Amino acid sequence: MKKILVYASLLLLMLNAYSLDVQVYSPNSLFLDFGNDTTNEWSHNLYLTGSELINATSYINQYVRGGCWCLGCQSDPASGTCCVPVIFTSVVKGNLTVNSGNLTYRRTEVLGAVGYGNSFRTNHGACWKIAHLGGETPILPLPRTHSGGVCLAEDYFYSDSFDPSQVVNTPDASIDAVYRLLNGTLDSDRDGIIDIYYNAENMTFKSSAELGIQSMWGPTKMRLVVWS
Repeated sequence: MKKILVYASLLLLMLNAYSLDVQVYSPNSLFLDFGNDTTNEWSHNLYLTGSELINATSYINQYVRGGCWCLGCQSDPASGTCCVPVIFTSVVKGNLTVNSGNLTYRRTEVLGAVGYGNSFRTNHGACWKIAHLGGETPILPLPRTHSGGVCLAEDYFYSDSFDPSQVVNTPDASIDAVYRLLNGTLDSDRDGIIDIYYNAENMTFKSSAELGIQSMWGPTKMRLVVWS
């Protein structure tokens, strides 16, 4: 049994995609062990005579999420990198070349979050126009599935002239969660402008719901997540 050890240097962040382009010639039963934990996360039991593109995202993520914890992982806190060992094993002899490794990543951070609220009769959500620190006022479907993910006009405009009475007694779980997230959380001084600059490409509102009393919705919690 032949083993080849290759290290993949990764940032200690959540990975979107990581792939290896492996070119082989006639090995039988090729195995890849990510993390040197004796578990073969990937295998090919047929003879290979060309290139094989291996998506290793989930295999690498399990170690990156845990803080570079795998057997043989080499962490460098100064640079924020983690070297994850990748072991190639074949039952018979053959030629193997690792042509390239492509890596993209993103870091996620929750800027603000509110816990579950009360139970409500509905959970439809609404189109929110939200004033941001830089003067931007995008109209967003919250949750993202509301109105098919597209808002042509706002149901509520969170700004310095917003009237809280519009939502204080709302029967909708998502509307309640969004307002609680905006007022006093993302908008710490409650001036009607949330304390962040808007960037459509690297921020999103996410929600999760929990079924409460039968025939009622909620509680619901909402959070704002950004990535870079």
